[in-house]
Amino acid sequence: MGEFLGYLIGLGKNTSITQIPDGYAVLLTGILVILGWYISARQATNAFRREKANKYLLADSHPVYPILRRLSNPYLQNRTPFPTYGELQADAAQQNLQKDIREALVYFEFAAADIMHGLVSERYLYVSQRSLTMNVFEQSRRYIVSVRELHKQPSAFEVFETHYIRFAYPSLSYGAKILEFAMHRPLYKPYRFIFLCHYWFGSQGMSYPSDPMQADLKEISEAWRRSCQLVGLGRLMALLVVALLVGNWLRT
Repeated sequence: MGEFLGYLIGLGKNTSITQIPDGYAVLLTGILVILGWYISARQATNAFRREKANKYLLADSHPVYPILRRLSNPYLQNRTPFPTYGELQADAAQQNLQKDIREALVYFEFAAADIMHGLVSERYLYVSQRSLTMNVFEQSRRYIVSVRELHKQPSAFEVFETHYIRFAYPSLSYGAKILEFAMHRPLYKPYRFIFLCHYWFGSQGMSYPSDPMQADLKEISEAWRRSCQLVGLGRLMALLVVALLVGNWLRT
């Protein structure tokens, strides 16, 4: 058995694992300890997330549930954008609507912040609230832009915006997804940066606003499509260059 294990780890034939060099043994032990710690940490994080999941279960007893019900008609059901912050401020009769919109956005902002810091499972909210999250954000875009402009706070509800981007474009970057799996939490800022780069590339030559929040959703989709085509073409060209270099190396 010792010879078989030694063969598996590359010690050669007829060499027992008991003959492993001291440095090799220390390295292997360290790797196993780190791997065990990593698995234990992931399990502890998952257990904590399961306990906190009830905080975002939108049942009748949840304080945000009646607010979302009031916003459903006519806005969410008919996919009608909310009034802007300035419009609501100018109308004293709309202060209750202003309060409902603000509290709903604060709920989703804090939910996104918990996900960003690894306190809540993003997958859980993706499965249970994806349609609602996207609908609320899409109807809130004008309101959020007006809040940022009037209060001069360009980062207002930015975490919620990134939360929406991740739901709307889940395959934005496979490299980021691999890194997120290793870190066991989402990388919101890099993901948002990648999205903005895609929008910038895709909007070149088009009369689209520089800020995607001020662009129409159809314009964002078109910019996304054009950017994906450019990225795909770049990957194909890079693959051809690598293939040519490898071919030349093999012929020499």
